[in-house]
Amino acid sequence: MRACVFQDFKSTGDGLQKDSLVVIETLKELGYEVHLCSLRSPNMEGARRNFGKELKVSSVTIPKFIFHSNRLNLIRSAIVHVEPRVDADVFVNMMAHWFPMLKPHSPRKQVLYVGALPKVPVPMNGYDNVIGYLEKSFRRALNSLITRKLQKLLEEATVVTGSQYLKNVVSEVWKVDATVLYPPIDFDAYQSTMEDIERKDLSSIALAGRFTGCKNFEMGISVAEKIDDSEIRIIAARDNELYFESIKAQISRSPASNRIRMHLDLPLNIRADLLKRSKVFVHAAMGEGFGAVVAEAMAAGCIPIVHDSGGPSEYVPEKWRYRSSSECLSKVKEALNASPQEHMEIVKLAEQFSEKHYKESFIQIINELS
Repeated sequence: MRACVFQDFKSTGDGLQKDSLVVIETLKELGYEVHLCSLRSPNMEGARRNFGKELKVSSVTIPKFIFHSNRLNLIRSAIVHVEPRVDADVFVNMMAHWFPMLKPHSPRKQVLYVGALPKVPVPMNGYDNVIGYLEKSFRRALNSLITRKLQKLLEEATVVTGSQYLKNVVSEVWKVDATVLYPPIDFDAYQSTMEDIERKDLSSIALAGRFTGCKNFEMGISVAEKIDDSEIRIIAARDNELYFESIKAQISRSPASNRIRMHLDLPLNIRADLLKRSKVFVHAAMGEGFGAVVAEAMAAGCIPIVHDSGGPSEYVPEKWRYRSSSECLSKVKEALNASPQEHMEIVKLAEQFSEKHYKESFIQIINELS
């Protein structure tokens, strides 16, 4: 049996790359010969460094007519059907939010995994005062072409989303019912024991993720710096250089600059150790599809302070969710006084996202495919 997985393994690790590595492992455990379809030559060392896993596949295919320009990809989606030259019994598209219509020729089973907000069709709502008449007309024409092709594909595929939040979005945008499969984390690597929790730095606040604008690091820093004597750890991967430089500039101007430390592009074991030593985790992103870094911080015993939106609102207790920066500040202060027992309760909540549970659910999805 042959399986094809579509994912772009670039140097900067993101949650969907981790999900894909576990999917590849699971398919191989089921006896599939796994082939990778990618936008570029995969970064094997990046997979090992970022996730502690080896990326081992039978072959790598890079399809033609895939562009690094988002607009060109949208036009390509509407006009050209791209087929990786791999015959597969099962095709798992782990980038369906960007490339839902890419698939091999007539796979018997196919899964479209939506782990982030879908970009296809092109969003129209909320842009009335931003884009002009010609751009609106262009998007409408593009959407009409894409939607017709997409609906035909969805009749043949199983759609899986990384949260109930994404399921609701997909239902509205794609008019399809999806199965929710929460992404996996390396629970064993991050898991804190009571001894770990009792050794935490009591005034430590962590922020983590990729340096990209949607992660909203600036808000997290502005909140954390207001807490006197706190130690602020930014555990991040350099993704968008302009955004990274803007955060560096913000830190240099901060009255708490001497209390802020950046830990960049670290391997899994060091990231896990830093989170295990941190007491509170602040996640300022809004409308996250799932928020794997939140689940990782929870496994490490951090009290997670998250915006009350998107995927994190489904698994972070209401007590630790905020809706404004002032409420965020208040909850961070409260979390710094959390008891060891409260930290352990958070660790237990994160166990549901272990790779073991993910694999069991993914196997069930594969077995149920017609």
